[in-house]
Amino acid sequence: MAATHHAQNLKEDSKLFITTALLQLLETHDFRNISITEVVQKAGTSRMAFYRNFVDLEQVLTEYYRPKFIDIFQKLDDTDISQDKVQLIATFFQTTTDDWLQAIRRDYENILFNIFAEQIENYSDAHMNWLPDSTNRIYYNKFMSAGVFAIWREWLVRGQQTPLADITTLIRALTK
Repeated sequence: MAATHHAQNLKEDSKLFITTALLQLLETHDFRNISITEVVQKAGTSRMAFYRNFVDLEQVLTEYYRPKFIDIFQKLDDTDISQDKVQLIATFFQTTTDDWLQAIRRDYENILFNIFAEQIENYSDAHMNWLPDSTNRIYYNKFMSAGVFAIWREWLVRGQQTPLADITTLIRALTK
């Protein structure tokens, strides 16, 4: 049993080292220019350790960011109807501004967008009973994820110059 526990700890340590190394490399390199070799060298692990934990570098980022996104959407689930769900999304984008800007700058925003779209879809499937057929729900999810993301992305890229209240008012109007 101890060997199994030890092996699990080594696997988690390797994942952490690899993730940390990739995040550090992204501070100075574009995502598409980073190789697995560079990541494992920086992490002090082997390629074998990498492939025991991940398929590719995209999976490293997905596994790092997905829990953060799940957390905000869980808060949306836990928020009662009288509270402002748009404000929770605004808070999410505010608190993850640095992550989004780096993703845009370092060419991996598609990874974050895909996680965001996945969470919009999960939320919609659980809460949008007024869309009875799956075809309409698919289009609604695409519209909501792309539209809401585009608004927040523009707000972030423009240095958050538009008052947050104006952005949340716009999104509320579009999502009613």
